[in-house]
Amino acid sequence: MSGSNEYFKVGNSIADDFYLIDSTAAPVTGKVQANFTFDLTKNGTGNQSTTGITLTEVSAATDPGVYHLDISGSTGFPAATGTYLLKIFVTADSTQVVVATYRVNSDGTGAGTIGPVSFTATAADGRITDGASALSGATVLIKRSTGVNYTSFTSSATGVWGPAYFTEADTYTLSVFKSGYSTSNTGTITVTATPASSAVGPLADLALTVSSSGS
Repeated sequence: MSGSNEYFKVGNSIADDFYLIDSTAAPVTGKVQANFTFDLTKNGTGNQSTTGITLTEVSAATDPGVYHLDISGSTGFPAATGTYLLKIFVTADSTQVVVATYRVNSDGTGAGTIGPVSFTATAADGRITDGASALSGATVLIKRSTGVNYTSFTSSATGVWGPAYFTEADTYTLSVFKSGYSTSNTGTITVTATPASSAVGPLADLALTVSSSGS
């Protein structure tokens, strides 16, 4: 069964109700939270924390099949902006499932900002050059501070690349390569806050030097 698809303001608790039926369309009653499995995805990334979610049956006698969901705005996922897909399964029968989308943003409306921040190279801020002119076809490798590869790009005819999207605070390292050129000094992109709120690039062009015949 499909549930909500709504906007909510960040930091506010969410209250929702859903109707659960089985394969014969009969209401499913008598379930408690321990009978359910929760699966939460944020901005397309799964295995998110389901802390702060409480699920209770309304009334098997007067409202059979209706369950009430409370999600804390301080300890649950509404504490951070993002698009959340929540799936609630009956653990013993995964065909009994409710799916709801909660869009948590700055003001609780469709006009608010939401999702990861991005960085796109521009002149004097991440553009790839040969020291004088824009350089196309260079590989830009972005790594996390742990050294794990994050993503990569190829510079355009104007030496720019991107956008690169970020959801977590970190200092990301840029390394630039192109056949026939030596490696540039590395640059960085600094992403602040989680969820990400800003991404500041190297604030300079990244220049490659033509390799000499002896190098």
